[in-house]
Amino acid sequence: MKKIALMITTLFALTNIVVPSTVSYALNNIESVKVLDENSNSNEIIEENLSEENTEEDIENIISENVENNVENQEDIEALEEVTEDLNINNESDISNDEAQKKKEISKSIDNNIYEKVKKNPKELNDFESDIQLVASERSRTTRESIVDDDIYIAAEDVEYHVKAEGDEVILVGEYTDGTIETSKEVAIYDDALIEQLEQEEFKSNYENALNFEYLVKKTDANYEIVEAYSDGSFKYIESADTIGEAMSIALNEYESDEAIPCVIDNYGVVVYSTNAMARFFKHTNGKVDNSNVTLLYQNSNLSGVTNYINHNYVDDAPILEDNGNAVRVMVNGYKGWTKKDTNTGTYDAVIVPMNQVTNPSYYTVNNGQLQHYITTDITAKSGTSGSFRTVGVAPSYLSEGVKYYSYDARYFYTNLHTLINDMKGNSYFNAVNGSNPYYNYYQYLPFRSKSIYSASQLNSFIEANTQNNSKLRGIGQYLINAQNTYGVNALLILGIAINESAWGLSSYAQNRNNLFGLNAVDSNPDDASRFNSVEHCINEFAKYWISSGYSDPQDSRYYGGFVGNKYMGANVKYASDPFWGEKAASYAFSVDKYLSGNNINSLNDYNYNQLAIYSAAGKVVDRNNNLLYNVSNSMDYYVTFVGVPVVLTTTKTHVIGQDVCYEVYPERTTPLSSSGGSEFSENYDWNNRGYIKASNVKLINTGKNTSSKDEKPGITYQAHSAKYMWLPEKYEDEVAGTVNEYLRMEAIRISLQGYNGASVKYRVRGEGYNWQEWASDGQVAGTTGQSKRIEAIEIVTEGMPEGYYLQYRVLVQDYGWMRWVNEGETAGTINEWRRIEAIQIRIVKGESNIKYRTHLADTMWQDWRYNGQMSGTVNQYRRIEAIEIIAPDLPEGASIRYKTHLADTMWSQDWVYNGTMSGTTGQSRRVEAIIIELVNAPDYDVMYRVRGEDYGWTNWTTGGQIAGTTGQGKRMEAIEIKLIKH
Repeated sequence: MKKIALMITTLFALTNIVVPSTVSYALNNIESVKVLDENSNSNEIIEENLSEENTEEDIENIISENVENNVENQEDIEALEEVTEDLNINNESDISNDEAQKKKEISKSIDNNIYEKVKKNPKELNDFESDIQLVASERSRTTRESIVDDDIYIAAEDVEYHVKAEGDEVILVGEYTDGTIETSKEVAIYDDALIEQLEQEEFKSNYENALNFEYLVKKTDANYEIVEAYSDGSFKYIESADTIGEAMSIALNEYESDEAIPCVIDNYGVVVYSTNAMARFFKHTNGKVDNSNVTLLYQNSNLSGVTNYINHNYVDDAPILEDNGNAVRVMVNGYKGWTKKDTNTGTYDAVIVPMNQVTNPSYYTVNNGQLQHYITTDITAKSGTSGSFRTVGVAPSYLSEGVKYYSYDARYFYTNLHTLINDMKGNSYFNAVNGSNPYYNYYQYLPFRSKSIYSASQLNSFIEANTQNNSKLRGIGQYLINAQNTYGVNALLILGIAINESAWGLSSYAQNRNNLFGLNAVDSNPDDASRFNSVEHCINEFAKYWISSGYSDPQDSRYYGGFVGNKYMGANVKYASDPFWGEKAASYAFSVDKYLSGNNINSLNDYNYNQLAIYSAAGKVVDRNNNLLYNVSNSMDYYVTFVGVPVVLTTTKTHVIGQDVCYEVYPERTTPLSSSGGSEFSENYDWNNRGYIKASNVKLINTGKNTSSKDEKPGITYQAHSAKYMWLPEKYEDEVAGTVNEYLRMEAIRISLQGYNGASVKYRVRGEGYNWQEWASDGQVAGTTGQSKRIEAIEIVTEGMPEGYYLQYRVLVQDYGWMRWVNEGETAGTINEWRRIEAIQIRIVKGESNIKYRTHLADTMWQDWRYNGQMSGTVNQYRRIEAIEIIAPDLPEGASIRYKTHLADTMWSQDWVYNGTMSGTTGQSRRVEAIIIELVNAPDYDVMYRVRGEDYGWTNWTTGGQIAGTTGQGKRMEAIEIKLIKH
């Protein structure tokens, strides 16, 4: 017996099998071989030499002294090999030949043992053996020959790791329960990008959580152990297995309940499978946490077809849709993909969290009408403080305040995680709260090919109110508008991206390189980020080369839809490893709109301004001549756009192009691109070149303000923002926008032309507390909202109108009433009189023939000639008109214009006069009180006129043959406007 026992011990030493360190274990082994050695002639019992009082050192000395004497010849060794083969000895089993009985005995011996948890000491920290309580290596990894020698395992409750930035360095800190604090003596290779990322709280939390990952101390030397997971975070041993497939099969056959969920742990003490679980993004390489590389997401379960990537430090949780043992399929902000889970090498991108230990998942909620996204940084946290909230946008009406809604695509919402996962596994949204009505966050789905209504000065006002004095964002408003108008990239979206990428203009890239967008700061080498001569240069480069001819161009390989989007579709797919990059950029755009709308989400200026639609079927986008611009595909192919991509409609009115009824849209590009490819879109974006898509191939996803379903004739529309009512209904040519007889200030206005190809309108205002603002254009807001400031004056001009077409406008002013009509470019309102504008009328003078007229005024003799609706006379000078001359040179042969005046004292005593003849008097100081004008032999023409007089302001427009002015009241006529219109 003694000989066999020593032979066994010797074999353990020779074959590098780990010997358990307790004496009782050695004695048990001796007892086990007694039966097998009954026929041995060398039955020398040395139990008196091996007792429970012996220390490990004693045992080793006894073994050392007796090896040569007891292993006498090769036959002994062969006999020993036969014995050990029969016994199949390992460090936790007894010696039954029945495998099932062996497992049963193992299970019986450890069934009630709850797993211990340990942390790994990061390699950046140095020599803590004397300062911390270690978990013995044989206790934590007794059977891992491949374990790195310098691994140090620390009881989980004994240490907490943190990182902090000190200047240009990142320091790793270990804090211990005994009060010891250790920092890395030599900083590992970090970069500016990491320093900036660590300033983002959610990134820093995820980064530190990875350093503090807890491993389970295994109980056997098997490759895998099947365990039960409990809601308190503990695990209990069930049995073991040699392969992941076998382990998964055993787990699947175990009974599952909410209290106990079957799981599998691997050789590294990591949970790698569960029958009911979520994924948590803790990247490991060879069994160690790896924060240095991005996580790849694959199309296929064999990890082929890379189409996406994320930085796992921006996201903690994801629902599991499939698990094949060595790869797991998850959903990350809209994208479904496979990620690595190689349990053989301990290289995985995600670990598994059983569902009953998921206590703090990400969710959405509604707060004061706004949708907020809670992004967890620890799915297992016991409180809801391990995460951050972000206001996404306006909440949809079908979500209720205060309820937690789970969603991993921000389109479909669930009140239960199990229901969400079951729907996702079945590619269904049937059980979602909004199963038939997906949510489209406006700014997240707003195409780059759109315009913000805000002017440069308004964008600057937001920036100045929300940034530090040294922010590189300050003063960029005009650069944003210029880039929008020139390169076709929405100014508000550019600003939202810049805020997100540059940390409000304070990042090192922004401060030192004028780089607001992290351009060329790729994950593999962030410090290659580009340098720019100026912030303006950076904005132009970003808009032209990165968006217009890049992420918005179907020809470009980075194109997944020209909008910020998410990880499934949009610029977020390829632009950023942060899966919530698009949501964050959209969130900042929303915050700008909210601020500039007076923080009133019920009256947002820019939100829903554009009419959005998504491509719902394959087709094509053509120009007005039915020539192909690019195709729309059901799949994400090259050189096409895709079903699901949003597009802006210029109007909901349809057009017939070829044989199809189409909507007019702002296309991704205005030059042709075939399905086989072509040149990149490198031209400036021409807003007047429209695209057309078959109406049945798109689905409208909002109700836009800048559109109309009525038959749009050429004209002008305008909308006033008034005190009390905020934005009033949109008005069309010659209609009154604002209020009348309510004495309410007009605070803002937006104006748009429609139906004039190539034409645009711009306008500016001055008002309470501010001088002339910068020009706004084509539906942008001029003025202020939410600040209770009146508009006092306005100027409007057009560009590109047909020859002979121009604008006229007039305003209703406090105390003065309606003022005269002015031609475009002139000032309407008052300067330095502090009087509010209350209403406005705008009209297009369409195709008038030439007409000119002049008046003779008291004290000033004849005025200069006025033309086509211009005012002749005076306003607020109380000076009478005494005579008038009118000429219409464009009337056809045989036609003429005639007119007569009503004078003081003589009534209608004068006869009709024609074509430039004076009507009235000069040198007699007699006032003109009324006038009649009419055409003779001109059936294709009309004459229109109105007058302003003593005590009654401007009259309504009258047509030929009617009286304008007063009779019998003794009131002077002070001004007149005349138009000649051809039908």
